[in-house]
Amino acid sequence: MHGRSAGVSDGGGNAGSRGWGRDVPRWHARDTEPDSPHLQAAKSHAQFLIAIAESDDKKSPTDKDTMKKTFAEANLPAEIEVYAGSMHGWCPPDSTVYNEALAEKAWSRLLVLYGKALA
Repeated sequence: MHGRSAGVSDGGGNAGSRGWGRDVPRWHARDTEPDSPHLQAAKSHAQFLIAIAESDDKKSPTDKDTMKKTFAEANLPAEIEVYAGSMHGWCPPDSTVYNEALAEKAWSRLLVLYGKALA
């Protein structure tokens, strides 16, 4: 596993249906601080899954495009998806906006990512 890692974010820093989501810090692509994680992507060797709530995407519709461009320029594998019908905080089972079907979809994508990144 040396030199390999996988990062995951639910786009809001929330724990997911099985405790995932806090593995990497959350960020917004509009952050301009020099140490903002998306500006540091080229230094990473990780693969990423970024699951974005539809409600968050509506507030910041260009963030996903900035992240896609950033990861592509850094030649880093990144699955970035807006989960249609989801609200901010949709992954934790105890959330008032929990969406089981979408949380399970994100979890299954995370398992695929770990399978590739840790193989």
